[in-house]
Amino acid sequence: MVAVVLLHHLIKAGDTIALGCPIFTPYIEIPTLNDYELNVVNLDADVENNWQYSKAELDKLRDPKVKVFFLVNPSNPPSVKISDESLEYVTEIVKERPDLVLLTDDVYGTFADDFVSLFALAPKNTILVYSYSKYFGATGWRLGTIATHKDNLLDKLIAELPKDTKKILHKRYESIMTEPDKLKFIDRLVADSRTVALDHTAGPSAPQQVQMVLFSLFSLMETPDAYKNALKRLIRSASARCSRKSAWRSTRRTRTRSTTTRSSTWSISASAHMAASSSTGC
Repeated sequence: MVAVVLLHHLIKAGDTIALGCPIFTPYIEIPTLNDYELNVVNLDADVENNWQYSKAELDKLRDPKVKVFFLVNPSNPPSVKISDESLEYVTEIVKERPDLVLLTDDVYGTFADDFVSLFALAPKNTILVYSYSKYFGATGWRLGTIATHKDNLLDKLIAELPKDTKKILHKRYESIMTEPDKLKFIDRLVADSRTVALDHTAGPSAPQQVQMVLFSLFSLMETPDAYKNALKRLIRSASARCSRKSAWRSTRRTRTRSTTTRSSTWSISASAHMAASSSTGC
């Protein structure tokens, strides 16, 4: 994704992006690679405020130097969805900064109650990333999807590129269509996933597409949300067990340290007493 955005000169080396932290680690690592060399501004969620972003942190997006904001919602690893208030606040910032590109990674959105995506509130500025794999427990299939609004900011920015840049991009995609200048960003993304020349083989394999269709049909037909609710109960009960186990281990470590400290204190006292006894001849 970052590579394609760079390829189309929407951002370039030395530009600034923002990351909503904590975040899935590749979002931290990729911008620093030699291929990209991007400057990063971190928006830090407050652990004492249930991993929510303060207005002061979100206000960092008002800086015109920030070209793209990457957000994982619900967060990874805290697994907390961004509040409706914060989503509305980001939407207000976008109204002031219509040039700001947003990417929301909503892979765990289906596990959250009453989840609202940033894509629903600022659709024209947002790239949506989602995965079937987590929700359906099929991580080995690597079933992900990316969505953009039909009338999106990325296509507008590409249309406004300098003539020389457009000429370069025209040549890059002229082998796959007769009017490459009209190629949408989402279609460029697909073509670049196979280095353009193999565009006809791009996208998921036939078995993956069939599996995604079956998952989609199941979700459309399963109107009572019995599967979703059962899955939430399962995950939350497992999470509760892990929390209890973690608390037990923490308590055990504390007791062990306490016992070790008392033993060490006793040993030091005993050694001191023995030394004193030897020096006095007792």
